[in-house]
Order: sequence, then structure tokens, then C-alpha cells
Amino acid sequence: MMAVNDGGFAPVVVQKHHTQPSAFTPEKLQLIAIAADRLRFRLLP
Repeated sequence: MMAVNDGGFAPVVVQKHHTQPSAFTPEKLQLIAIAADRLRFRLLP
């Protein structure tokens, strides 16, 4: 179950620092997707 604060919103939304750049850049997301795709094929029997 996801923890929520008194306002009913998830902590990840409430604690967002809008002045800081996102940790999820398009380049990082693409690298994660490529790695997950390679791992998926490696796990197939």
C-alpha cells in the first residue's frame, strides 16, 4: 500500500522540487529501456 500524507497525495508528488531538473532525462530513460530489453531476452529459456 502506498503511503500518503494528510493531503491525500503520494509523497513523491508532494516532495517534488520543481526548481531542480528531473532525474529522468530522455537519455537515461532510453538506456534503462535498452538494458531491460536485453535482460528480458537473456532470461528467456
